This record gives sequence, C-alpha cells and structure tokens, in this order.
Amino acid sequence: IMQNYKPKKKKKSNQASGVFKGIWIALLFFSVFILVQNRKQLYSYYKKITVSKPLFSKNESHYTHATKIFDAHDNHTFGIDVSHYQGKINWSENMSLYNEIPIDFVILRASAGSNVADKKFKINFKQAKIYKYALGAYHYYRPNENSTLQAENFLKQTQYLKFHFPPILDIERVPKTQSMERLKEGLKNWLQIVERKTGRKPILYSGEHFYETHLQNDFSNYPLWIANYNFWRKSMEDDWHFWQFSEKGRVEGIKTPVDVNVSSYTKVELEKLMR
Repeated sequence: IMQNYKPKKKKKSNQASGVFKGIWIALLFFSVFILVQNRKQLYSYYKKITVSKPLFSKNESHYTHATKIFDAHDNHTFGIDVSHYQGKINWSENMSLYNEIPIDFVILRASAGSNVADKKFKINFKQAKIYKYALGAYHYYRPNENSTLQAENFLKQTQYLKFHFPPILDIERVPKTQSMERLKEGLKNWLQIVERKTGRKPILYSGEHFYETHLQNDFSNYPLWIANYNFWRKSMEDDWHFWQFSEKGRVEGIKTPVDVNVSSYTKVELEKLMR
C-alpha cells in the first residue's frame, strides 16, 4: 500500500506573480507621471534633434518661374487664395511667398454650389483681418446646380462681412446636364443677383483657355481674374484684374502648396482701397 502512494503536488503560490504584477503597474504609472511632468522639456528636445523638411528648394521650376514674375511686376502687389483644402493656417503679419515676397492680399473661398459653405472661411476671414490683409471672397460655381440658389448661398456666407475687393465668381468647368448657353445664362443670373445685393460689379475668375473659348464674347464687361500657369507667359494683360500664375506656391504657416497671384494694384492703390 505505501509503495503505491504518491503525494499530491502542491500548487505554486500566486503570491510571487502578484508582487511582480504590482511592481510593473507601479512602474507604468511612474513613467506616465514623469512624461506628463516633463512633456515640455521632452518636446523641446525632440524638436532639436528632428531635422525639419525645407519649405521649398530654390532649384524647383515653380520657384524659378515665380521669381521671374516677381521681378517683372515689382511695382504690383502679390497675394494668395485659400480654402479649407489648405487646412489650418498659422496666420501672421509677416507671411511671405517663398520667404521673400510679402503677401499683400488674401482671397478666401466662401462657398461652393447651392449649399456648401467653406469650412475654414469664417476663421480664415477673422485671422486675415486681424493681420490687416486686403481681403476678397469667391464662390465656386457648380455648372449643374441652380444659379439663384448658388448666389443666395454666397450672399448668406458673406453677409455682414466687409471685403476690399468685389465679389468673385469662379467658373472652371463645362456643364454635364445642360448646354453652354444655359450655363452662360446661369452665370449672368448669379452675377446680376450678387451685384444688385452688394452694389459692386463682381469679378469673374476662370482659366485663360476656358475664358477665351467659352466666355470672352459674353462677359468681356466684367473684371477678370485669370489663371494661367504656363511658363511662356511673363506678364499680365492690361485687362486682367488678377493673374493666378502658380498653384504651387509655398508660404510658411500653410502646409499645402497654395495658389499665387499678382494683382493690377500697386501698393499705393491697394493702401487707398483699404482705407
């Protein structure tokens, strides 16, 4: 009987594992506490050892193109146009293009189509006004949507806000559900509604090719804001109010490339407009 007897194995105590678990939890909480208390110092150290990517390279073709435009129009004023696609902008009073050319004016997208309000319009307006930039607002026209509703949408977004430039209508695309003639009627309707309401003749924005192909014969009496990024063009036409000559501009405080414009205003004329 005794030979066949096997004593039962004793279960290992959970006491040791519990102690180790407690130590790990204590270390974890202590580490979190240290990180919270020293977050500013750690962030500063991280910034010192992190090499930031340059805003742009002077070897890039768009920079070379831009400097030629700057040199050819040094008696004019330069600016940018932005929308929510630029994300959060860190505005300041000394923003510049390529860290060289001061920004004189900013044009903001206020609305698009019949019911879209630009998500960053109000905050961009507020910040740009604080830093005393000459301001304008534009509406992105959707050719397949009702023109009256689009005009009302723009007026709703911009009401009670004062701008230095007249309202701007951006048209870039041909319609899919109507003829070009119907599109032109809609554009004229938008322009007339906004002019009656604001008392200012709107500016028409479009690509140079689109304008010359579809709009020139019917809208030549409206001030023009032309987009042309071709490198062969070195100067703006006499009837252009603005010339958007690049979509790849770089500005400290804006993470994405930005549209760059030169206006027909001299600095003296722009200062008078802002009084």
